[in-house]
Amino acid sequence: MQISNREALKEAAAKAALQYVIDGAVLGVGSYCTLNAFIARLAPTKDRIGSAVAASRASSDALLNVKISVLDLNGVESIPVTSTMPTRSIPHLQ
Repeated sequence: MQISNREALKEAAAKAALQYVIDGAVLGVGSYCTLNAFIARLAPTKDRIGSAVAASRASSDALLNVKISVLDLNGVESIPVTSTMPTRSIPHLQ
């Protein structure tokens, strides 16, 4: 099966976003159409991630599926990096 250009772009964006993940830090995970590609890329390196805060039930379920701990936003002091879209990761302003 040939991967579509759109799927290839999603994979490339997800791979590129990984460089912004901070070891041991809480990761904010948004809700977007390429969520599964990003989570799939996170899964093999899940030990680097302290835990995550999810923007949606779908994000939370996907993270939990790959054994990444999901925290309630109300219990988190800061989120150093938030993945808002697969094409960019924005260091959170504190």
